[in-house]
Amino acid sequence: MVTDHRLLFAWDLPASGWHSDAISFEEITGWSLGRRHDGRPMLRLEHPTHIRTEHVPAHHVLRFSWGNAEGGVRHDDITLTFAGKRDRAFLAAMDHLQRIDVARGEDFVVAPAGTREERTRDHTYLTSDAP
Repeated sequence: MVTDHRLLFAWDLPASGWHSDAISFEEITGWSLGRRHDGRPMLRLEHPTHIRTEHVPAHHVLRFSWGNAEGGVRHDDITLTFAGKRDRAFLAAMDHLQRIDVARGEDFVVAPAGTREERTRDHTYLTSDAP
């Protein structure tokens, strides 16, 4: 959700339900426009540190981590994805970001690793001998 003063976003964690955070336009120190491999737009916003509740490992021994827990994780940026270039929240955020005096970073693309052939070549297909 985008208001005149801030961007609001929420996420769901299985154990504790919905959590939310808000980034005011005044605290944004930088931003970049991106897109996913399928063309959907993204915004990466840099801001002062916020603590967000997330899934974290419950146990740590040497280099091993395991288990399910939730804890506060420090973030100084957020990448928001949108449904399309005509998404009203995306258009409102872009309009406001272009009006304020904040440095714009380089555009970026988030694409799956490797080529399509590399991602699909190692699949085994099961066949049935039944008539």
